[in-house]
Amino acid sequence: MTTVAAAYGAIVLAAGASRRMGEGRNKLLEAIEGRAIVARVVDAFLEAGTRRVVVVVGYEEARVRDALAGRDRVEFVPNPDWRDGMGHSLAAGARAWLADGGTDAPGVLVAVGDLPGLASDVIEALCAAHATSSSPRAIFVPTHAGRDGHPVLFGRAHLPALAALGGDRGARSIVEANAARVHRVPVDTDRILRDVDTPDELTRARVDARSGSPGAAGDDD
Repeated sequence: MTTVAAAYGAIVLAAGASRRMGEGRNKLLEAIEGRAIVARVVDAFLEAGTRRVVVVVGYEEARVRDALAGRDRVEFVPNPDWRDGMGHSLAAGARAWLADGGTDAPGVLVAVGDLPGLASDVIEALCAAHATSSSPRAIFVPTHAGRDGHPVLFGRAHLPALAALGGDRGARSIVEANAARVHRVPVDTDRILRDVDTPDELTRARVDARSGSPGAAGDDD
């Protein structure tokens, strides 16, 4: 079945070293209900029907690739500068998207790779909202209880700026510089806010997945 998301692409940032998770642990590869966290994120985009998912890899590249093996519409982009910050990973993903036909897409969704509760319906809602906009500079952000989360959908006019990023701020500078063009899409789950950085956050994510809980605002401090 074709969905509105089929016109869009995604960039998943999966290059970091998971320092806060503890020695010898890669948070992206920790299993929740039988799937690695990064696989849950990529699968949400595939389930939504996005035309292509660019996964930026760096730390433990081979293991991340293995965790995502066998999935169609997934492209891996190595980032040799992954130690220098998220901005470099985002730029690598945007350049890959631009280099292979990405300019004809209305926009691209950017997500961190450690958001295990990301659901395809959030992605579909962002794409549907963006599809109603006539501006290639529009940016759409999911929000819950007044807090912005992931993924962020950038109209295609922002791709060159994404491709020029560096450092550790990610795309925040682009969002802030285009505040008047940012549109927020309310969603009914706080899982758009719940990345996994620590063992305690991983434990909670596993409990949520077992219970089927959509998450509740205010319990993620």
